[in-house]
Amino acid sequence: MNAFSQISRWLRERWISNLHGLSVLGCAAVASVLAALPFVVDVPSHSYHVDEDYWIHQSYYYRLFFKEHNFTSSEWARHDPIYTGPMARYVIGFGIELSGIDFKPTVNDLNSWWPSNEHLPEKSPRLSPQVLHAGRMTCAVMGAAAALLLFFLGYVVSGRLAGIFVSLFFACNPLVLSICRHAMADATLLFFITAAVLFQALLLMRLRDPRKHWLFLIVLAIAESLAIGCAVGTKFNGALVSLAFVLSMVVASVAFAAHPRPGAESQNRKLWKRFLGSAGVLLFAVFVGLASFGVFVFFNPYLHTSPIDHTRELYAVTTKELQQAFNAFPEDRLKTLGEKADYVWREVCLGRNMFLPQSISQWFNGTLVVIGALFLTCKVMVTLWRRRPGGELIVWAWVVVASCGVIYWIPVHWDRYLTPLLPCSSVVSGMALAEILKFVHVKVARLLSVGTNPSPSLLGIVPTRLTIVATAITTAAIVFGLWRRTGIEVPPPRTAAQTPTNEIPKTPPSATTSGASEKSITKTSTPRAPQPAETTSKFSLPSAPPPVVKLQPSTQPQVAPQSQLKQ
Repeated sequence: MNAFSQISRWLRERWISNLHGLSVLGCAAVASVLAALPFVVDVPSHSYHVDEDYWIHQSYYYRLFFKEHNFTSSEWARHDPIYTGPMARYVIGFGIELSGIDFKPTVNDLNSWWPSNEHLPEKSPRLSPQVLHAGRMTCAVMGAAAALLLFFLGYVVSGRLAGIFVSLFFACNPLVLSICRHAMADATLLFFITAAVLFQALLLMRLRDPRKHWLFLIVLAIAESLAIGCAVGTKFNGALVSLAFVLSMVVASVAFAAHPRPGAESQNRKLWKRFLGSAGVLLFAVFVGLASFGVFVFFNPYLHTSPIDHTRELYAVTTKELQQAFNAFPEDRLKTLGEKADYVWREVCLGRNMFLPQSISQWFNGTLVVIGALFLTCKVMVTLWRRRPGGELIVWAWVVVASCGVIYWIPVHWDRYLTPLLPCSSVVSGMALAEILKFVHVKVARLLSVGTNPSPSLLGIVPTRLTIVATAITTAAIVFGLWRRTGIEVPPPRTAAQTPTNEIPKTPPSATTSGASEKSITKTSTPRAPQPAETTSKFSLPSAPPPVVKLQPSTQPQVAPQSQLKQ
């Protein structure tokens, strides 16, 4: 009996000591389930985009890299993996392999994916439904995983309630759902960006006392290098997260040199120790930067022979492609910074239409973004004044760099150029809503003389019944909005057998047409017979013009194909 009482006491002590960690895991489980549903439910009925066939066929490079270990093939010098990077191709290929489907695209498939369109009606998939579904589910899972990572990022900065709201706001964004339910590269980019920011936040928190966490710092440095390298290797606008890391580490090094005390100690530090710690932070940042560049080079065999020169070549190819996009779609250009800022504000900050009428939803979203940005800035300033910086610094640097980078660089009003900025609005809005609820709880508790520090609830999410009710109502409203959005049935694309006989299949324009595009040609061509209904929403991705067909493998980069102008 004595032994039983000792065991029960030990279990009770362990439970109490780990109650906070268990509550965090419980909140993460609830948030991940709620946020994952919009991504994975009813994926086959989502609007079809012609570039999904392109990206699924590009999974050929997954087998070439991971199965055949062929790093010297001339196929690595094709335009496709040079222009956009190979990481999304690897992820989609791995997901299709996990689904158990025997799908092995060849070089001929890469060359013929667009010409096959002339034998099918417009907006009809060229792949089997099983393969298309496997590719889409892979990207949907990547989006759901990004939502889970955003919970932990919100928790690091502002607690569990903020983490729940951040994750749900991300899953409520219709542009995010449209991107992550297409078998394309943007969902992979979102995942690696959020992973990189989360690792950066944990890394800065451990740098407050590096002697106690040196092993964890090494693990985080490796994880951060992998995340940044994979983000840049997915799409080159993923480099914004590396710039945010540099900015946060520079600010942290200045704080190390200026602050008289480290985060967990009570004694002042000598001046030489401050500058030594500052230099250590900068060296640590240099190590992560070099390691992430090594990851970027390793996963792209085209860079193996000459990393620096070929990286410059990648930048030149990207610049040339953007200029071709300007020439092909002059009516879509954003010419001034004012136009760019207005477009980003409307689509990113006001674009979530979750469960409210549009006008009220825009007012609600804009207010949360402004309050969250001000709160995050004030929190960073207070943290830098009182002690060494923590996770809020990297989130602030990420929001600032991503906002400035996208607004300055975005050339045309195409939704997919906004991808690096989409998680930022979710983080800022989630923190704002959580802080508003906490503020209301404190004020009402004082009015009711309940006390400012009542006992925590069962899961430790919020401290009083009032905030529990407010949180339940808000969560129920968000879930209802998700149910309404995912419950809309969209008819699947018609196959060739279902196409009426009076419909004329679309014939792609000639590959030699300068600046030709599906969008521009349809304006000047003769009227056609009615085409199958386009099952797209406001945030459906635009169709792309055809690429230059490559008949023979070449060791030199091809002329820039037009198929990726809007990627």
